[in-house]
Amino acid sequence: YPQAIDGQWSTFMTLAQIKELYGLGWGVVSHSWSHRDLRSLSASDLQKELVDSKAWIERNNFGPNDVFIVPFHSWGDRERTAIKQHYSYARGLSVTQFWPERFEKYPPASPYDLTGYEPEYAPFTTAAGRAETMRVVSRAVNEGEYVDLFFHQITAEQLPHFRELMRQVAQYKSNVKTFRQAF
Repeated sequence: YPQAIDGQWSTFMTLAQIKELYGLGWGVVSHSWSHRDLRSLSASDLQKELVDSKAWIERNNFGPNDVFIVPFHSWGDRERTAIKQHYSYARGLSVTQFWPERFEKYPPASPYDLTGYEPEYAPFTTAAGRAETMRVVSRAVNEGEYVDLFFHQITAEQLPHFRELMRQVAQYKSNVKTFRQAF
């Protein structure tokens, strides 16, 4: 969410860091302008969150951007309808919100039901957490399912653990795609 970038929120990335990641092949997609719960917004504020985020990404040459990531996985019919006006895909669900875990097949039949997994809560900073994340990744690959690994924040202290997890995920490199490649 662009409002947090370049020191506006103290622990978030700078534009230069995002450009560096993008240059290395990482994708940049919309996650709203200010990371507010979409269900709490007026209709005009909801539109602003969706449009301004997309415009910022495209203005900074990270797009076109056709993917929206729903903040807090918090949305209903009104928000889904608004998202569909501006984006072709949305991830607003986590595989762990369901029992048993729910994954969307790849390519997804419903582009607004993409599923994600947050290794931060495994946690990826432990061997057991990385193993749990790899179980999720392995399942998705072996079953032909879609899963988006997403991180909200990686501190300097967590960086070695993140790199180790990415080294492990790399065994599935032929299956790993950025949003830009996948959609």
